Amino acid sequence: MSEAVTLLALLAALACAIIGALGAFNGAGPTQLQDVVQALAIVAAATAIYANRRATSNERRSLALGALSEEFAHNAGVLEDHAFEPMTGSEPARVYPRIVLSAVDAALASSALSTKRDVALVRDLHSWRNAAQELNRRLDLAETIAFVTAGVPTTARELDAGLHLPAGHLERVRASLRTTRELYLSRG
Repeated sequence: MSEAVTLLALLAALACAIIGALGAFNGAGPTQLQDVVQALAIVAAATAIYANRRATSNERRSLALGALSEEFAHNAGVLEDHAFEPMTGSEPARVYPRIVLSAVDAALASSALSTKRDVALVRDLHSWRNAAQELNRRLDLAETIAFVTAGVPTTARELDAGLHLPAGHLERVRASLRTTRELYLSRG
């Protein structure tokens, strides 16, 4: 669609130039072709504005998708970090890495993904963002409890065990990232 609009703008501008040049070289008075040239100039200007807006929108979408791609890859690495492996013994309390959501927040806030083809991706980005924020909050709480009760080794293990429940929040976040990433790759 945007290619057709751009082509229309270029053809209208070209027609203006040709008609203006023909009028100048053939000695036609300025009023004879003036209405045609003005109409074509208006069409060229209006379609050029639309084409520029479409190009800008596509560029913003492309930049947002690129940032999301990098952030998804980073977060996949975070969720596979050794800190998320179950504790094996009387290890001290851990500091967990956090999931980064800046590209998701920017993409959602800027409306860069506002086309009809991005509806499912935006919905999944909202779900992913909520799940990731919840995990980050739970990690904050778990660390606070573990370090406040540092003399009680069972507390750190209990918190870690809760993190690694078979259908626990960590697994749901990993699944949400996989689903959102797959949808992103299919829409990209």
